[in-house]
Amino acid sequence: MEYEDNPLVINGYLQYEPMKYNLHANAENFNLSFLGLDPNIKTAEGILNMDMTLTNAATSGKIDLANFSYITKDGLTNAQKHKR
Repeated sequence: MEYEDNPLVINGYLQYEPMKYNLHANAENFNLSFLGLDPNIKTAEGILNMDMTLTNAATSGKIDLANFSYITKDGLTNAQKHKR
């Protein structure tokens, strides 16, 4: 999957009955500004680096958000993480 030159690679499988899955997701320097497309969002920015494996037995991996900011216009959501 790709959004404006931001690749997000997901591979694996999902079985519905019985529920069983094994997925691996990887993103490098994924620009999160697309979250601001919603008209109710005041600010949305940041960079995502992710390398995760999700199975029905366990989840492992790493998520790193750099200079992340997500603020709604109504002020009910205000999430920010900035590198120091």
